[in-house]
Amino acid sequence: MKVTNTSQKSTIVQPKVIRTKAAAAYIGVSPWRLREICQQGKLAYIQHGQDTSPWLFYICELDAYLERQRVQL
Repeated sequence: MKVTNTSQKSTIVQPKVIRTKAAAAYIGVSPWRLREICQQGKLAYIQHGQDTSPWLFYICELDAYLERQRVQL
């Protein structure tokens, strides 16, 4: 986790990974569409635990995925 010290009294912790629902919202798709994207090999994920465990996504990889999808005219 990245820790940013904004003052002597408070520390803001920014997560490096987020769960499926939050990741889907982050890139603007449904959780089902996000899973399809992963199954197509277009985006990596972390499966923490057994088969039914939630998937985790690095925010930096979500940003990179969005950059790859960007179209310039």
